[in-house]
Amino acid sequence: MNVNSLLIRHARILWTDGAWLTGDVLMRDEPIVEIATRITTTGASREIDATGLVLLPGEIDPQVHFREPDLEQKEDLATASN
Repeated sequence: MNVNSLLIRHARILWTDGAWLTGDVLMRDEPIVEIATRITTTGASREIDATGLVLLPGEIDPQVHFREPDLEQKEDLATASN
């Protein structure tokens, strides 16, 4: 078991290209080490059931204005969060 590991299960994950995946995210010592539909062997020290929740892997500036709705030609989720 990795002492500093976290497994988030059953999250609705948004990719940078706008595609969605329902699956699991494994983190060790904070960085994400795996994203998959189902992670079977982990040894994670903590586990969170994220059923019904959205997960945005990566960092997003909380002060960003995505210009949605109606001004997507200026900026949208994909361009503002890269």
